[in-house]
Amino acid sequence: MVVATPCPLPIAAPVASLGGMSRAARNGIIVKHGGTHEQLARIRTAVFDKTGTLTHGRPTLVEVRLAGGAGTRAGESELLALAAAAELHSSHVLAASVVESARNHALEISAPDDAVEHATDGVAASVRGHRVLVGKRELVETSAGAIGEEPLASGELAV
Repeated sequence: MVVATPCPLPIAAPVASLGGMSRAARNGIIVKHGGTHEQLARIRTAVFDKTGTLTHGRPTLVEVRLAGGAGTRAGESELLALAAAAELHSSHVLAASVVESARNHALEISAPDDAVEHATDGVAASVRGHRVLVGKRELVETSAGAIGEEPLASGELAV
C-alpha cells in the first residue's frame, strides 16, 4: 500500500495496528487492543510450564443469552440462527464459532439479503426481514440503544 501525505505517521500507525490485528486473527489470536502489540514487541523471553507444550484453542460459543435474561429455547435458537447468518460474511475469528454452533444445533442458516462488515467492530446484515447486528457492544448500541453489560467468566468474550 502506498499512501501520499505530508505527514505519513498519523496514517501509518493505525494502518500498522489494524494490519497486525488482522494478521493475528488469521492465525487464531484475538487481540482486543492495538496497544497489546506494542507491549508484545518488548517481550524478550517467554516461559512455559515444565512440559514445554503449547495448546491450540479455538473459540467456541458456550451460551446464548436473550436481553433481560428471560427467553425461551426457541428464542435462543432463532437468535443464534440470525447471528450465524450475519456472521457468514465476517472474516473475524469469532464469527466461525457462531456459525459452527448454529450448524451443531442443526439450525437453518439463511443467506442474508445484504451484509456489511465493519472492520474490527462487527457485521450488519438483513436476514429474513430482520436487521441483524453482531459484534462489539458499541456497534449494537448504535442501533438498539444502551444495553447492559453481561457478567463474563475469565476467558469469555461477549458478541
